[in-house]
Amino acid sequence: GGGTDGGGVALWSGTAFSGTNTFAGADMIVAGDGSLGRALSIDGDVDGDGVDDLLAGAPTAASSTGILYLVLGGSLSGTLSLPGDEGASWAGSSAGDALGQSGGGLLDLDNDGVLDLAVAAPGEDSGAANGGMVYVLPAYP
Repeated sequence: GGGTDGGGVALWSGTAFSGTNTFAGADMIVAGDGSLGRALSIDGDVDGDGVDDLLAGAPTAASSTGILYLVLGGSLSGTLSLPGDEGASWAGSSAGDALGQSGGGLLDLDNDGVLDLAVAAPGEDSGAANGGMVYVLPAYP
C-alpha cells in the first residue's frame, strides 16, 4: 500500500486523548492506496468472534473501481497493509465506480440475525451515467 494516491487509518486504544495525536503515536496503522480511509465504519462484529471489525473504503483504488476492505478486529498493534492483510474485500464493477466512497454500514437487512454490509458506489453506471448504486453485500462470513 501507500501508493501515490495513498491513504491510511490510524487507530489508538484507550479513552482519553489530549494534545496533538499523530500517525507516529498510533497503536496500529492500516496503510493502503486508493484514498484508503475515505469512508470508515466500526459498526460491530462482522465475523462473529466477539471483537468489532473495521470497514475501510478505498474509492480511487484500481482505476477508481474502488475497493471496500474488511479488517478483522483483534490485536491493536503494528501495521497492516492493504491489499494483503484484509479479512475480505469487495471491488466495484468498472473504472470510475468509486466503491467505498461512502457507506460501509452494517445492518441486518434480511432479518436473519446476521449483519449485512451496505456500501455506495457513486460512479456506477448501470442505471444512468454516474447514477450510482448502493450494494448490499451478503453477510460475512
